[in-house]
Amino acid sequence: MAAMGGLHMAAFLLALASSIEGWSPCWSGGVSFATCCMVGDAQGCWDGVFTYERCCLQQPVLSEVEATALLAATDANVRCGCDEPMLDAPGYTGGPFTWCKFRQAIMLNQDLRPFYMPFLQTSLETVAACPVG
Repeated sequence: MAAMGGLHMAAFLLALASSIEGWSPCWSGGVSFATCCMVGDAQGCWDGVFTYERCCLQQPVLSEVEATALLAATDANVRCGCDEPMLDAPGYTGGPFTWCKFRQAIMLNQDLRPFYMPFLQTSLETVAACPVG
């Protein structure tokens, strides 16, 4: 992925950060927007305080980890560790979700459906490692 110019990246991150109005207390540990809001009948997500309506349909939807990572994002964060060329077979080939394979599949206009379940099992730290996806 070609790196954005420093000024353009700074403007992008400033605009993105200014749209964040805090973080949601709904998400921590193994409970995330992906595991609770993107699947039907999510188990272990809701109780009397945290409901689907409150956590999935209202802003903010970011966890504290994600919001903190986004506010501290640098050019390196935006590249998501995808600095080296990926010369192996394109597309999802099994295993855990990785941002590099996902971005490669997007750039090559490949089917993204195989990434769905691995993404749902991704930790908040992995999601936060690439705050702009």
